[in-house]
Amino acid sequence: MFLPFKYVHAEQNQIKTPGINTWYAVVMDYDSGRVLFGKCDDMIVPMASTTKIMTAIVALENSRLDDIVTVSKRASSVGGSTVGLKEGQKMTMEQLLYGLMLQSGNDCAIAIAEHVGKSVEQFASMMTSKAFDIGAFDTHYLTPHGLDSDGHFTTAYDLALITRYALQNETFSKIVSTKAVLVEGPYGNMSFHNINKMLYSMEGADGVKTGYTAKAGKCLVSSVTKDGKRFISVTLNSSNRWGDSKKLLGYAIEKYNKNVLVDEAKHTYTIRVTGGNKKKVCAGIEGSLSVSLSDDEMRGISYKVVLPESITAPVYKNQQLGHLEMYYNDNIIYSIPIKSKEDIYKKFNQ
Repeated sequence: MFLPFKYVHAEQNQIKTPGINTWYAVVMDYDSGRVLFGKCDDMIVPMASTTKIMTAIVALENSRLDDIVTVSKRASSVGGSTVGLKEGQKMTMEQLLYGLMLQSGNDCAIAIAEHVGKSVEQFASMMTSKAFDIGAFDTHYLTPHGLDSDGHFTTAYDLALITRYALQNETFSKIVSTKAVLVEGPYGNMSFHNINKMLYSMEGADGVKTGYTAKAGKCLVSSVTKDGKRFISVTLNSSNRWGDSKKLLGYAIEKYNKNVLVDEAKHTYTIRVTGGNKKKVCAGIEGSLSVSLSDDEMRGISYKVVLPESITAPVYKNQQLGHLEMYYNDNIIYSIPIKSKEDIYKKFNQ
């Protein structure tokens, strides 16, 4: 997955920004990963049940929906929000995922973790490793449910990045946008109702996850799609998470309603190679990319290619060699990695 280069927040673009009640927030363009507004979005804080976004994606990538899971004593006895699982009860992974994401079942989280990771602790390690792979370097998990625990934390930016990754999974996206569902299974059917009020109160809302603990406060990760554009908002420890999320998403929809397509075919380059089996390496951006811009940015956007004149072999395919920078009013607002398209081996004298 393309990892965005995070630079300028919207308030530095001289655009009126939303007044919100939390210190920790971000709104992100789903297509490009561009941060449109951030407020202390790099501060490390607890995240409560928004943890379950990662729980779900690790489960989806490491199990099958028709896997049969047997509920353990540990899962059935966990505190906080649950769906009421009983020890020895058999469920499908699909049923557990809907219980996890719609009704925030901590019992579902433990059952999933024990099935996929063989233990809660090993599964938490898998979650942290996945966060690192995604580029969420300031995130660490100790549990699959997010109940208060020292050493269990994220940032608003990391959580948006994780959510952006998760929403690219069609099954995840379907689950978190579901208001109510009856999930059939060989050991009985289960019905779930989504507790995320955003799905019922904002047009185009299609996810994602609520959360609350004493330390984390009220948290919410939201997604909205309108006119073909999708935005992700994160509010952590908010006194008005529903209102804050609507302000953030409404701000993004209103201000960033233009798109520029950065075409892969128009951004290919050659760089001289010394000491290699080839004299030049082909490089470029990885896939065409749509970036959301404001009206002002759309009128004044400019580009700068940052690449070395030459590079010494060896050069590896997908190695980052430079970046394509987007500017508005002499301020860098976005950057796209430029990577090698091929391997260039070191040439040895015979």
